[in-house]
Formats: sequence, C-alpha cells, structure tokens
Amino acid sequence: MAVPNFTTKAQEALEAAQRIAHERSHAELEPAHLALALIQQEEGIVTAVLRALHVDVADVGRIVTERLAALPTVTGGGIAQLGLSRSLQALFQAALAAAKRMQDTFVSTEHLFLGFLTADANVTQRLASVGVTP
Repeated sequence: MAVPNFTTKAQEALEAAQRIAHERSHAELEPAHLALALIQQEEGIVTAVLRALHVDVADVGRIVTERLAALPTVTGGGIAQLGLSRSLQALFQAALAAAKRMQDTFVSTEHLFLGFLTADANVTQRLASVGVTP
C-alpha cells in the first residue's frame, strides 16, 4: 500500500500491518495492527522513543497484542481484500495533523504512533498506565 507523503519507514509499517492482519485472519486493518508493526520495526524511531522514556516496549507490545486478540476473525474462504477501519482512517487524519503541527512535509512513523494514541480510548488508557502518552 503506497501512500503519498508517507516516509519509507511509514509505508513499510503499513505493509507489515497488512501482513499482521492477514496472519490473524482479520477483515479490517485496525490501528492495533499498525501499532504492532511500528513497535516491531527494527531500528525504528518509535521503539527508540519509548526506550528513551523508560517505557518497557514489551509492555506496549503485550497491550497491543491483547487488543488484536479481541478483534473478530474471518474463517472459511479467506480475505480477498483488507478493508480500512474507520478508526484507522481517523488515525491517518490524526497523523497528518501531527505532521502539520510539527511542520513536517512527510508523515513518519512517530506521527502514526501519535495518531494511534488517539485511536482507541481503551488502549490509550492502558498505555498511559505504563507511561505512554502523546
């Protein structure tokens, strides 16, 4: 999924999120898929920032994985085309707004993660409990 004005790392995270959704038999691409892809990115800025904030990345991964486990799955014929959930579309809008506020030309992984922090109130509250806030 090539997205204009997204950095290469951001596009790679979107592609990884799609793989995660397919592997878990989810019909829609959700913010949690993208968040897991972001924290799994080798040499990614998201994990570097979390570590700099003294946040246990494994705790974040556990919270996101638990959210993914709660999503409905598709059985049978498989998934021909992944849909984008409304919450993921809202995440993209929040990421674009964050990039504009920071006067950045491109949407990067940190903008996407900031968007994730506003995408799901339950996850946002749980992440705040381990030290992750916008």
